Amino acid sequence: MDEKDRQRLEADEQELHRRLREIIETESAEMSRVDDEVVRYALEEIEKERKSKPKIDAQERIDLYRIVKEIREGRQPPNEIVSRLFVMTKLLDNDKVKIDIENIIYTWIRETSASLKTTLTGFLWIKGIYCLHLLEGDSKVLNLFLKYLYDESKKKDTIYTSIVVLAFNEENPSRWFHHWGAGDVLWTGQHREDTDKNDNEMHETVWKTYDSFYQASLYLAQKLEKEKKITKNLWKDMADKINPGNEELYIMSSHHLMSIQEYYELYLDDLEIELDSELHFPQNPTMIDILEYNDNPI
Repeated sequence: MDEKDRQRLEADEQELHRRLREIIETESAEMSRVDDEVVRYALEEIEKERKSKPKIDAQERIDLYRIVKEIREGRQPPNEIVSRLFVMTKLLDNDKVKIDIENIIYTWIRETSASLKTTLTGFLWIKGIYCLHLLEGDSKVLNLFLKYLYDESKKKDTIYTSIVVLAFNEENPSRWFHHWGAGDVLWTGQHREDTDKNDNEMHETVWKTYDSFYQASLYLAQKLEKEKKITKNLWKDMADKINPGNEELYIMSSHHLMSIQEYYELYLDDLEIELDSELHFPQNPTMIDILEYNDNPI
């Protein structure tokens, strides 16, 4: 190969490398342009979606930690969790004194709701001297109500002859009632002090009556969809739909169920543990005392 041929071959190789570089650079630029368009399109779509959704303040976002914290502190998280109390009260049987139990309970509920900025809902069913009260709200407020009943029962001029805590259910996902009201039915028959039913029969009676309040709440909700207004007659209709018999009332006022005194001692009073060894004086020395002061320890 002469010198001219060698130079021509080198020139062809250089031209080939140049064209290859041009092709590579052109393709890279095209791919870069495509990538930029894809990214720009994606960002535009994200921005459109963000603008189409309502703006959420960071303070309004709910996280699991805050929900648990609020529950433990007794505050209601955004999705309300309510407690439900079911209590039986038996009033003083005195023909000379008319007890307006509806107004007494309503006054406490109105004042407590206003002072604590809380919501209490439910229904007070009245039949003669027997009252069944289902109350919904924050568990701490319901315990305040039980404390109020306990204090009232200890007064010399109390209107209550017995108070029985039938049920206390916490962490219910929704309310049965969205208002508070009361209704009464006519009492017929004679009063009895106790029942001969066993524990299972008594608890079955309690839950059957408890369920009747739920069924009555469904009836109230259906009526409100049509009438849009609660009237005294509507509460009276609810009372008629619940209406347990006299035998059931005797059972639910029985001393075999949890009294307000027992509930107070278990849940509301300061718990004091008294050991058997503390019931006399002087107290017996502990094993540590014996070993510490004995000249000949074991």
